Amino acid sequence: MRSWKIFVPALLACLLVVPMADAAKGDFTFGLQGGLSVPTGDYGKDTKSGFVGGVYGDYMVHEMFAVGVDASYNKHDGKDLPAGVEATNTIMQFGAHGKWMPQMQDSPVSPFVQVGGGFYNSKAEVTVGSVSADTTVNKFGFNLGAGLDYKATPQVNVGVFGNYHNVMDAWEDVAGEKKSATYFTAGVRVTFMTTGATGGE
Repeated sequence: MRSWKIFVPALLACLLVVPMADAAKGDFTFGLQGGLSVPTGDYGKDTKSGFVGGVYGDYMVHEMFAVGVDASYNKHDGKDLPAGVEATNTIMQFGAHGKWMPQMQDSPVSPFVQVGGGFYNSKAEVTVGSVSADTTVNKFGFNLGAGLDYKATPQVNVGVFGNYHNVMDAWEDVAGEKKSATYFTAGVRVTFMTTGATGGE
């Protein structure tokens, strides 16, 4: 039962001797992220901040550029509601993106910026007592993001991210005017390299 006392130092020793490397052209990466989703604008007037969780994957077309896909789940509760009324809005986002990662020579920290777009499935549910009703819409939207990754091991990065999302014509106000649902997401992320980086060409 004490084998872990041998395994852990051996693992650390292996990590120290493996050369640190960046993603190279042709590599694939994938990751998980989670944090806070904050509604803004008209959408934020009646909606609370909530949770966001997501997944993403990238293909390196160059040492500094990648194309990829991403998906996220956002949950926002209504605010300032009458007694006995509950309201929830969930947004499922599915899209593609392009990412630029400027090279930082001799640094374990790597910044990135990305631009993406795709489909947003928005479901609003209102419950009054034991009666509930919901409405679902599918709309196109876009997002802008940035973040920082820290190379924890040659195959694992940990970092932080921030994204702005705009879901066009996602809802209507009391006058029937169509409005965009806008929100910010921010949190932490973990990225895995699937090929064992080779350091580029």
